[in-house]
Amino acid sequence: MERARYLAQADGVDEVVLAHEVAELLLDVAHDPAEMVAAARRVLAHQGRAASLVWLCSHMLVSMEPATAADECLSRLERQDAARQLCEMFAESASVLVIGDGLVSARALSRRGDVDVSVLTTPFAGHRAIRSLESNRSVLSYELELVSVAVRGADLVIVEPQMIGATDGLYTLGAAAAVALASVSDTEVWCVVAEGRALPTVLYEAANRRIAGDVDNGAGMFETCSNNMMNRFVSSAGVHEVVTIDCPVAGELGA
Repeated sequence: MERARYLAQADGVDEVVLAHEVAELLLDVAHDPAEMVAAARRVLAHQGRAASLVWLCSHMLVSMEPATAADECLSRLERQDAARQLCEMFAESASVLVIGDGLVSARALSRRGDVDVSVLTTPFAGHRAIRSLESNRSVLSYELELVSVAVRGADLVIVEPQMIGATDGLYTLGAAAAVALASVSDTEVWCVVAEGRALPTVLYEAANRRIAGDVDNGAGMFETCSNNMMNRFVSSAGVHEVVTIDCPVAGELGA
């Protein structure tokens, strides 16, 4: 359990790197299902806002072959196929506003030099996306108080949830205002769901409770927005009018 404590306290580690470490931890104790559950719960108690870890743990806990489940999940996290799908969807010379860090969106936009990009930044998000995009283009940055100006100048608004459930999602601050402004101005809003971010209701609600109770690492950093406000959901599963949830329910993680 010492390794579980270390992973629970890890801060600022890339989510994919952390997923690899968590997978190894669970595989080390896979011979004992009760210990496997305990290790997963200990990690998620402090890393619960990383939805992909909830998704990974749930896949591994319900699988008869946790090693195979881990390999498949980690491969999907590394590929992030949603970026490839999204890259092909932008209209030529479109003006795209990304809310927050939008790292999958940034990966897609970096392949489309014909698209104008702006980013809405907050005290907690946006700067990583700007650094990623500025390697091959100039990026216009708006601070949160200029959200209305940012939306008016966009043909398309992109939001990426920290995690998303069947009815709503958890987003960086400013997303709800941007989505509402886009709606009244007839600007399309695309929700780009990174691999592992879509969770079934019981796991989504449990993760939200963990975040709300963590004043140092989540509470106050996010806000919810209804799925009904989105025009399209883009994920590795394709482009749909409703969010696609492919995460099994490991009931032990919903407490």
